[in-house]
Amino acid sequence: MFDPQQITEWTLSQIATHMQSLHTRLFWGSEPAAEPAYSIQLWQARQSSPLREEIGLLCRVANGELPREQASEALVFEIADTVQGIVEITAGPPLLSQYTISDAYFETPIGELIAVVLAWQRGDDLISFMEAGRLLVAAGMTPYPSDRQLTDRERKSLAERVRRLAVAERVRRYRNPSPSGEARGDWLLSKSEVEQYIAGRLAELGEDGE
Repeated sequence: MFDPQQITEWTLSQIATHMQSLHTRLFWGSEPAAEPAYSIQLWQARQSSPLREEIGLLCRVANGELPREQASEALVFEIADTVQGIVEITAGPPLLSQYTISDAYFETPIGELIAVVLAWQRGDDLISFMEAGRLLVAAGMTPYPSDRQLTDRERKSLAERVRRLAVAERVRRYRNPSPSGEARGDWLLSKSEVEQYIAGRLAELGEDGE
């Protein structure tokens, strides 16, 4: 179970520490001359932070209190917007509009929560690397025939090919919140995004052949 209080306190503590460090670099002295004392201002800000409500919402999703199939379009949009906002302030560098989220982020309390909510957003669209590989085989984009079972060596080679696509960011990876069975790896892919990639590649190959 995800504890919104615990995750919120950890997240606010990390952000506050970072902000204090920025303040020290931006201004003379370690604290601004203000009343009440800066430490009291910081405590008050943490208690009233909108993050408390936002993380609480995501914990309800992750804890199964908001089933995906029952969620309204408005709620799905709100959750997606909340995820984007939280990721931007907890994982994105302040000076960059585009960035890559470190794998280590998903080992933190807030990152683990985000991973589960992202999986909730995608629903049954998330597939394993091996399942993605089968889509490539079916599309004729590999040297393997689609009418027979692959050998263990071929399966490993196919999974490695998909992994390279993900590392090269040709398709986006999603953290696997509950590895099991064939999807026991740390990462999953979106079936719809893999299909889009395949369609794009086939279109390119068709144009090259004209």
